[in-house]
Amino acid sequence: MASAVSSRRELEDVFRKFDTNGDGKISKSELSALISEAEIEGVMKEVDSNKDGFINFDELVEANSKNLNAASLMRNSASAVQCATLPGRLELEDVFRKFDTNGDGKISKSELSAILKCRSSEEEIDGVMKDVDSNKDGFISFDEFVAANSNGLNAARLMLGLASAN
Repeated sequence: MASAVSSRRELEDVFRKFDTNGDGKISKSELSALISEAEIEGVMKEVDSNKDGFINFDELVEANSKNLNAASLMRNSASAVQCATLPGRLELEDVFRKFDTNGDGKISKSELSAILKCRSSEEEIDGVMKDVDSNKDGFISFDEFVAANSNGLNAARLMLGLASAN
Protein backbone atom coordinates (compact mmCIF):
# COMPACT_ATOMS: atom_id res chain seq x y z
CA MET A 1 0.00 0.00 0.00
CA ALA A 2 1.20 3.55 -0.73
CA SER A 3 2.27 5.95 1.97
CA ALA A 4 0.26 9.11 2.60
CA VAL A 5 1.52 12.54 1.69
CA SER A 6 3.18 14.20 4.66
CA SER A 7 1.69 17.66 4.26
CA ARG A 8 -1.52 19.27 3.13
CA ARG A 9 0.54 21.70 1.04
CA GLU A 10 2.07 18.86 -0.93
CA LEU A 11 -1.38 17.44 -1.57
CA GLU A 12 -2.61 20.88 -2.67
CA ASP A 13 0.28 21.01 -5.14
CA VAL A 14 -0.70 17.60 -6.50
CA PHE A 15 -4.31 18.74 -6.86
CA ARG A 16 -3.28 21.92 -8.71
CA LYS A 17 -1.13 19.91 -11.13
CA PHE A 18 -4.20 17.99 -12.23
CA ASP A 19 -6.78 20.81 -11.95
CA THR A 20 -5.35 22.60 -14.97
CA ASN A 21 -8.39 24.82 -15.55
CA GLY A 22 -8.52 25.86 -11.89
CA ASP A 23 -12.22 25.10 -11.36
CA GLY A 24 -11.64 23.23 -8.09
CA LYS A 25 -12.32 19.77 -9.49
CA ILE A 26 -10.40 17.28 -11.59
CA SER A 27 -12.11 15.86 -14.66
CA LYS A 28 -11.24 12.70 -16.56
CA SER A 29 -9.81 14.94 -19.28
CA GLU A 30 -7.49 16.62 -16.78
CA LEU A 31 -6.43 13.23 -15.43
CA SER A 32 -5.56 12.11 -18.95
CA ALA A 33 -2.85 14.75 -19.16
CA LEU A 34 -0.80 12.94 -16.53
CA ILE A 35 -1.97 9.33 -16.34
CA SER A 36 -2.90 6.73 -18.92
CA GLU A 37 -6.43 6.13 -20.10
CA ALA A 38 -6.27 2.65 -18.56
CA GLU A 39 -5.55 4.13 -15.13
CA ILE A 40 -8.25 6.82 -15.21
CA GLU A 41 -11.22 4.55 -14.51
CA GLY A 42 -9.50 2.99 -11.50
CA VAL A 43 -8.60 6.41 -10.11
CA MET A 44 -12.15 7.70 -10.59
CA LYS A 45 -13.61 4.58 -8.97
CA GLU A 46 -11.34 4.87 -5.92
CA VAL A 47 -11.22 8.63 -5.44
CA ASP A 48 -14.53 10.05 -6.75
CA SER A 49 -16.51 9.06 -3.66
CA ASN A 50 -19.61 11.15 -4.49
CA LYS A 51 -19.66 9.70 -8.04
CA ASP A 52 -20.20 13.07 -9.75
CA GLY A 53 -17.56 12.36 -12.40
CA PHE A 54 -14.99 14.73 -10.86
CA ILE A 55 -12.42 14.57 -8.07
CA ASN A 56 -12.55 17.45 -5.62
CA PHE A 57 -9.82 18.29 -3.14
CA ASP A 58 -11.63 16.74 -0.17
CA GLU A 59 -11.97 13.45 -2.06
CA LEU A 60 -8.25 13.47 -2.81
CA VAL A 61 -7.48 14.18 0.87
CA GLU A 62 -9.75 11.30 1.90
CA ALA A 63 -8.20 8.88 -0.62
CA ASN A 64 -4.74 9.92 0.51
CA SER A 65 -5.59 9.39 4.18
CA LYS A 66 -6.75 5.87 3.35
CA ASN A 67 -3.50 5.22 1.44
CA LEU A 68 -5.43 4.29 -1.70
CA ASN A 69 -3.33 3.28 -4.69
CA ALA A 70 -5.09 5.88 -6.86
CA ALA A 71 -3.95 8.71 -4.61
CA SER A 72 -0.41 7.39 -4.78
CA LEU A 73 -0.60 7.20 -8.58
CA MET A 74 -1.79 10.81 -8.74
CA ARG A 75 0.97 12.00 -6.40
CA ASN A 76 3.64 10.16 -8.36
CA SER A 77 2.35 11.40 -11.73
CA ALA A 78 2.18 15.00 -10.55
CA SER A 79 5.68 14.73 -9.11
CA ALA A 80 7.05 13.45 -12.40
CA VAL A 81 5.84 16.59 -14.15
CA GLN A 82 7.59 18.97 -11.77
CA CYS A 83 10.61 16.85 -10.88
CA ALA A 84 13.87 18.58 -11.74
CA THR A 85 15.51 15.23 -12.42
CA LEU A 86 13.02 14.30 -15.12
CA PRO A 87 15.16 13.10 -18.04
CA GLY A 88 15.40 15.82 -20.62
CA ARG A 89 13.64 18.47 -18.50
CA LEU A 90 16.09 21.17 -19.59
CA GLU A 91 15.71 20.11 -23.20
CA LEU A 92 11.92 20.27 -22.82
CA GLU A 93 12.15 23.77 -21.34
CA ASP A 94 14.35 24.84 -24.24
CA VAL A 95 11.96 23.38 -26.83
CA PHE A 96 8.97 24.94 -25.09
CA ARG A 97 10.64 28.37 -25.16
CA LYS A 98 11.29 28.01 -28.91
CA PHE A 99 7.56 27.59 -29.48
CA ASP A 100 6.48 30.17 -26.89
CA THR A 101 7.75 33.06 -28.98
CA ASN A 102 5.96 35.80 -27.02
CA GLY A 103 7.16 34.42 -23.67
CA ASP A 104 3.75 34.29 -21.99
CA GLY A 105 4.25 30.75 -20.68
CA LYS A 106 1.89 29.06 -23.12
CA ILE A 107 1.95 28.08 -26.77
CA SER A 108 -0.86 29.32 -28.97
CA LYS A 109 -1.90 27.71 -32.23
CA SER A 110 -0.35 30.61 -34.14
CA GLU A 111 2.97 30.16 -32.32
CA LEU A 112 2.84 26.43 -33.05
CA SER A 113 2.00 27.10 -36.70
CA ALA A 114 4.90 29.52 -37.11
CA ILE A 115 7.39 26.73 -36.40
CA LEU A 116 5.53 23.71 -37.78
CA LYS A 117 4.02 25.22 -40.95
CA CYS A 118 6.97 24.50 -43.21
CA ARG A 119 6.93 20.79 -42.36
CA SER A 120 3.35 20.10 -41.25
CA SER A 121 -0.12 20.52 -42.68
CA GLU A 122 -2.84 22.54 -40.96
CA GLU A 123 -4.48 19.21 -40.10
CA GLU A 124 -1.33 17.99 -38.35
CA ILE A 125 -1.04 21.26 -36.41
CA ASP A 126 -4.68 20.91 -35.32
CA GLY A 127 -3.86 17.35 -34.26
CA VAL A 128 -0.95 18.54 -32.13
CA MET A 129 -3.19 21.09 -30.41
CA LYS A 130 -5.89 18.46 -29.84
CA ASP A 131 -3.43 15.91 -28.44
CA VAL A 132 -1.33 18.18 -26.24
CA ASP A 133 -3.82 20.84 -25.06
CA SER A 134 -5.44 18.55 -22.48
CA ASN A 135 -7.56 21.22 -20.78
CA LYS A 136 -8.82 22.47 -24.16
CA ASP A 137 -8.18 26.16 -23.40
CA GLY A 138 -6.62 26.75 -26.82
CA PHE A 139 -3.06 26.89 -25.47
CA ILE A 140 -0.35 24.39 -24.59
CA SER A 141 1.07 24.96 -21.11
CA PHE A 142 4.49 23.70 -20.11
CA ASP A 143 2.88 21.08 -17.85
CA GLU A 144 0.74 19.84 -20.75
CA PHE A 145 3.82 19.71 -22.96
CA VAL A 146 5.79 17.73 -20.37
CA ALA A 147 2.86 15.38 -19.77
CA ALA A 148 2.42 14.76 -23.50
CA ASN A 149 6.11 14.05 -23.83
CA SER A 150 6.17 11.68 -20.85
CA ASN A 151 3.06 9.90 -22.18
CA GLY A 152 4.86 9.37 -25.50
CA LEU A 153 2.33 11.28 -27.61
CA ASN A 154 3.38 11.56 -31.25
CA ALA A 155 2.48 15.26 -31.20
CA ALA A 156 5.08 15.96 -28.53
CA ARG A 157 7.69 13.99 -30.46
CA LEU A 158 6.85 16.02 -33.57
CA MET A 159 7.31 19.27 -31.63
CA LEU A 160 10.61 18.08 -30.14
CA GLY A 161 11.97 16.97 -33.51
CA LEU A 162 11.02 20.12 -35.35
CA ALA A 163 12.21 22.48 -32.65
CA SER A 164 15.55 20.70 -32.55
CA ALA A 165 15.88 21.15 -36.30
CA ASN A 166 15.29 24.92 -36.03
